[in-house]
Amino acid sequence: MNLSVLVVAAVIAALTPPEDEDAVVRGSFVARLGNDVVAVESYTRTSRRLQGDIVLRVPGTTRYHYDLSFANDASVKRSEFTIKPLGAPGVDDPRRLIMEFGRDSMTLTSISRGERQAGSRPVSGAPNVVFRGGYGSSHGLYDSLAMYEHLLANVKVSNEPIHIEAFGAGNGKPTTRLFKRASANRAAVDYFKMAWIGLTLDDAGRIVAADATATTEPTRIERVEFADINRFEKEFLALDRAGRGLGVASPNVETRAKVDDASIVLKYGSPRLRGRTGVMKALVESGAVWRTGANEATTLETNRDLLLGDALIPAGKYSLWTQASAAGVQLIVNRETGQWGTAYKAAQDLVRVPLAVATSQTPVESFVIEVASEGGRCELRLRWDTFVWSVDIAEARK
Repeated sequence: MNLSVLVVAAVIAALTPPEDEDAVVRGSFVARLGNDVVAVESYTRTSRRLQGDIVLRVPGTTRYHYDLSFANDASVKRSEFTIKPLGAPGVDDPRRLIMEFGRDSMTLTSISRGERQAGSRPVSGAPNVVFRGGYGSSHGLYDSLAMYEHLLANVKVSNEPIHIEAFGAGNGKPTTRLFKRASANRAAVDYFKMAWIGLTLDDAGRIVAADATATTEPTRIERVEFADINRFEKEFLALDRAGRGLGVASPNVETRAKVDDASIVLKYGSPRLRGRTGVMKALVESGAVWRTGANEATTLETNRDLLLGDALIPAGKYSLWTQASAAGVQLIVNRETGQWGTAYKAAQDLVRVPLAVATSQTPVESFVIEVASEGGRCELRLRWDTFVWSVDIAEARK
């Protein structure tokens, strides 16, 4: 899809007219994962109101609408949030969530499938509202930058992170965001307390770009002219219906193989290049420990003892990690399993095994872990982009 054509062709359409036409800020954000557009947000903001729409494409087109009303101190008086799964109706229920804030309490009303539920909970301090979107392993794929832009107006330059307590627009649950503002034009918001999304602002305090490449959802986001979100929804939904939607960002894969009499099961998330180049080169240059895939920690399970190279791997289940550098690549076999793919604990390492490094002429779009038989022996191979990393694998005969 040619996004520039879409943006130029987009019908410039205002949302519901805000109360204060003299202080209107509006714009749109486009989030890309590689070359693929994964989310678009359009918003209109005044000192008293913030309205906007988000279209998220993973695993299928979902439309969100939000409408926030502010008090004199810029805290939220009322929040209304609507979710409409269009191209992936099985991942969520259509619903509307309304939060109304009083002096020390919040009334929460949820309307879904014709049923209305209401409750209340105590609130301390000035209430804020944020939104983090995405489903399953792609939760956190896109945050509402318009909501962050509103909050950043009251975040001062500081060397220390600032905690902002808020409620989730889509679920009403309390949450915390950490903000760092290094200067008037540079800020960052935390990503699940384990990484930072870098934000670039103009002199008027508007977010012009966001860099999430240090997170597990390595998107890049740019500000564009205010665009009609209905056009994007129509284009993305048509792609879903034609079988050309994005689907899951990094599908989970299970591979079964036999090595002599040993049965092996490999489970991993398979990221895609999506037009990116130099992904593995950047990993080598960073020297960081990689989850060897995406999503949850990659695992290898065997019912018999194995040899990886010269290393003995007793029968059992292990997580696999990779550390690459200019000096070479090591496959890390770790005793801990069941953790998320960023929760590496070196103290649980069983062994580190050196991998042979080669390249292929044709880039591989989807990351692959496989057991390949060749010339009477078996190899465990990791392939992505033009990188091929491998090690001999065999049953450990007694």
